[in-house]
Amino acid sequence: MDKSWITKAKWSRDYVNGVNNFIEFASQSQNLLGKILCPCKSCINRYFHSMKDVKDHLISKGFFAGYVVWNRHGEEHCIIGECAMNEAFGATPKLKEGEALSESKFAFPGHVRHWILQSLGVKWRNHKINLKAEHWDSFPIEKILEYVPAGVDAAQWCQLVTQWSQPKDKERAAINAANAKKRTCPHTMGRVSSVRRQQEIDINDRLLLWRINKLRKDGTWSLEDAKQRWIQACELLAVDGLTPEDGNVEANERVFSMVMGPEHPDRVRTQGFGVTPTRYFPYSTNEGKSSGGKAI
Repeated sequence: MDKSWITKAKWSRDYVNGVNNFIEFASQSQNLLGKILCPCKSCINRYFHSMKDVKDHLISKGFFAGYVVWNRHGEEHCIIGECAMNEAFGATPKLKEGEALSESKFAFPGHVRHWILQSLGVKWRNHKINLKAEHWDSFPIEKILEYVPAGVDAAQWCQLVTQWSQPKDKERAAINAANAKKRTCPHTMGRVSSVRRQQEIDINDRLLLWRINKLRKDGTWSLEDAKQRWIQACELLAVDGLTPEDGNVEANERVFSMVMGPEHPDRVRTQGFGVTPTRYFPYSTNEGKSSGGKAI
């Protein structure tokens, strides 16, 4: 797409035709209110305006010359295309040197690289969840689009709100909320994670830790399902003449595994993010066996 008109005089025919072509192209990126980010020299893609207002801004104030890859308006980001365009405007980046610098700053050993990327993915997902919990149900959608949260890119916020408003996303959110209520052993208990609580009370017994996590401050069970599982665990231990408080970690671990069922392949109950069964147990739990190994 020809973008050489961006730096031409605002009153020239080429510039006016270029603005018209941009408006037509950018119409695909309208938000739910029919607005787009304005790339004029004053707004610089920070504010949403109607298509007419954006056109008026571009004609009167000019097009921001640094915006050569229109990724905020639906154009796919292409490094090769961006470099060629930057060359046309006399701003050729040292791509190879930049890539080498990035590699040197973010080079991780192979055995931790996957975990770090996975951890970043979880943090990003949780950040979006917090944004939705704080802003989505609090105001009408017009207000939500208008007031962008601090630290959030305006274009990304528009994309998030648009995604949340889709029927498929609403249906998926309802299903996820229902499934969350079925979890028997989440990693967070209120504002305190299971791992943090385990460290604070210095306990290595998963059965007793699970009980602490499931009890409210008044001593009642948070879920009826949790109460029934605890009763089942006590009955299984009673067969051998034991109780959970006897301090037999191996017996409690065996009963905990029987009551809770097989572990998920990528995590271990009560041990938080990053701990897998192959690291936590001395041998696989997929065969119905488990032992009170210590987390690494």
